[in-house]
Amino acid sequence: MATWTTPQESVSDTQPDGAHLKHEFEDVFRNETLARLKLATRGRLVSLAVVSVLVLFLVPRPAVYYYHILIALFALLGILLYRLNRKGPRAWVMDGFIALDFAMLTYTLFSPNPLDTSEIPLQSRFRYDPIVYYFMLLSMAAFTFSPRRMLVAGISAGLSWTAGVFWLVALPGTVTPWNHPPNLTPEQDYIVHLGPLFVDTHMWMQNLIILLLVSGILAFVVQRSQQLVIRQATVTRQRASLSRYFSPNVLDEVMDSAGPLTTVRKYDVAILFADIVGFTRLCETMPPENVMDLLRNYHSRLEAEVFRFGGTLDKFIGDAVMASFGAPQPGPQDATQSLRCAQAMLKTMADWNAERERVGEVPIRIGIGIHYGPAVMGDVGSERCAAFAVIGDTTNTTSRLQSLTRSLDAEIVASQTLMDAVQRESPDEKALFDSFEDAGWQTIRGRQNAMHVRVLRGVTSEIGITGISELS
Repeated sequence: MATWTTPQESVSDTQPDGAHLKHEFEDVFRNETLARLKLATRGRLVSLAVVSVLVLFLVPRPAVYYYHILIALFALLGILLYRLNRKGPRAWVMDGFIALDFAMLTYTLFSPNPLDTSEIPLQSRFRYDPIVYYFMLLSMAAFTFSPRRMLVAGISAGLSWTAGVFWLVALPGTVTPWNHPPNLTPEQDYIVHLGPLFVDTHMWMQNLIILLLVSGILAFVVQRSQQLVIRQATVTRQRASLSRYFSPNVLDEVMDSAGPLTTVRKYDVAILFADIVGFTRLCETMPPENVMDLLRNYHSRLEAEVFRFGGTLDKFIGDAVMASFGAPQPGPQDATQSLRCAQAMLKTMADWNAERERVGEVPIRIGIGIHYGPAVMGDVGSERCAAFAVIGDTTNTTSRLQSLTRSLDAEIVASQTLMDAVQRESPDEKALFDSFEDAGWQTIRGRQNAMHVRVLRGVTSEIGITGISELS
């Protein structure tokens, strides 16, 4: 049965499958936190190295040495944060360090430099766009790939920026748009704004709003990036899973559609059952590992034929293989393709048996049952683990027809219903069914009425060559 989740469905907490996948990927993101933190630490050190060179041109000696000390302290904090989370990321530690980073940045930008002998007022520092350093730290938070941590960084930056500006406003003699003298001429107002004690609180508010908006946008971008990664990984996983059940052309239709497997439908399909004759007795003579190797080779060969003829591999049941033709999408030649597939399976087994005989291994004989009729198809199972299944009387009958291959000594037992469908679909391809013999009406276990069947007998290597050579 083909496990399925609609690829177009978004991963959300409102759907059990989506919630399960979301939590699974969140665990992956958490496990990758250390790698991202390591990358963020490297980016931090490189940025601080650039800033340390930049301040050499902006701040005279010996005042620049004070900033170099603070820059070194920033570097040590980044390294300490990485080391504290090496044994496992701790959210409160990372959030605390983010807040500490912005608090230290505010102290660096707005506190007096003890090595600075100039008498330039602290208020004048507001003129040199200190907000750009907040944006630099804010960008580092994006490395965490966490929307919540991005918001924490934005709020911490906004609070620290506000605290620094209000510290300047509280200094004696500070002039702001809120307290500068009224009724000034344009010339006087211009002089006040250029004064060393003026702090433009309007600019503070503008920068604060932009800072919060940018952090919100970055948080949204990080969240969308997470969702994109989850969605793409989910679709990739689904495609890898479904590729085991559907042929490539059917798989493309399934993945491109808006969830064809979620709706329960009923229409005519062709069902094929195949298994190894005498498998139980064969297993008694072989070591378990050899049995598994035999099954893998056997399954892979039959799977290739199912896919080659556009069928769906519904399931493996030990040595039994169930395939359907016309599910999940009906086609114009479903019955014909199932019959072609059955004959191709016999030829494949004949070729494999030739290889086995050359190395002294026992040849494998299979029995195949095919039937055509109405079946119900759709998802079955739980919300957490759904599976696509083709069920109904047609499926059960096909399994019984496959069992008849023993008593009728036939490689293929096909219902007359299937043969009639093949004649309707491909009236000119008589070679497909000319080799079949009429086996009359047979009693089918579990059914009240007998069923008219046709059989294919003979040496496997000589069966079905007509009509198959062009397909091989």
